[in-house]
Amino acid sequence: MKLRAVVTNGDEPGQWVLKEPLIYKDWKVPSYFKCDGASIPWGVQWLIKKGGSVFPCGILHDYLYRYCLVPREEADKVFLEAMEYNGVPKWKRLTMYRAVRAFGFLPYNNHKRRLHHEPDCR
Repeated sequence: MKLRAVVTNGDEPGQWVLKEPLIYKDWKVPSYFKCDGASIPWGVQWLIKKGGSVFPCGILHDYLYRYCLVPREEADKVFLEAMEYNGVPKWKRLTMYRAVRAFGFLPYNNHKRRLHHEPDCR
């Protein structure tokens, strides 16, 4: 059974709020979690659209990053596995995985500083 996100519009443009928990393996993203679903740079949105089977995987990834629940590398691997589980085509999931591996340290470190006041990691 595919991951599915039941959402409503958030307070800000492009923001979504989970109406039901999102569960993947041992991970549970609670209802009312707010996020953008998947941060896709505008320059490649013609190629990779927001929404579809990537959307719930992006919510899970945002949750893992926001609360620094696991090291960044593990959060990115969970994202990759969830995309495969959800039937995201290989070229798309590898592109998105490589993007979070290359640039994900920026948001992850921001969240980590905010939560734990710890030094940055790459």
